[in-house]
Amino acid sequence: MRTTDPAADAAVPQSRTLDRMRRACALLAVASAVGGMVELAMLRHWNGIQVAPWVIFAVVTIAGIGAVGGRWRRFTQIAGGLGLFGAAAGLWHHIDTNHARGAEFLETWDAFSGAEQWWFAFNGTVGPAPALAPGLLGLAGALLLVAVMDRERAKHSPARRKS
Repeated sequence: MRTTDPAADAAVPQSRTLDRMRRACALLAVASAVGGMVELAMLRHWNGIQVAPWVIFAVVTIAGIGAVGGRWRRFTQIAGGLGLFGAAAGLWHHIDTNHARGAEFLETWDAFSGAEQWWFAFNGTVGPAPALAPGLLGLAGALLLVAVMDRERAKHSPARRKS
């Protein structure tokens, strides 16, 4: 739809492109969350605290589906933040678990400095937990936040009202 305002005319295609990009980010968040749940199932990751990422991935999936339709903005923001928080907590938990079990994996564990021990716990030299695995939660959370970023402002822009 053409208007008498060239700036508004230029903004309409950009607005549609942004909507498509937001939907794509929401769908990628859903795909990441579902993929994360598949990986957790293959690893039989469901004992005790290991249930936490399941819950977060489920919330992210539901929020992502809602975000595809342009709904649940606040819930989607909360779910995205939860994904980022879950990733940070999971990263710390995995590194701490690896550090606590370092002596089981290296006989010379006590000979290393504290910094070296933490580095080995982070990079997977010691311990059973992959330190970067929780990053998928963070990716899904960040994608959700991008999917709803500035949607409120875009909804009220002059280009939207005239199209």
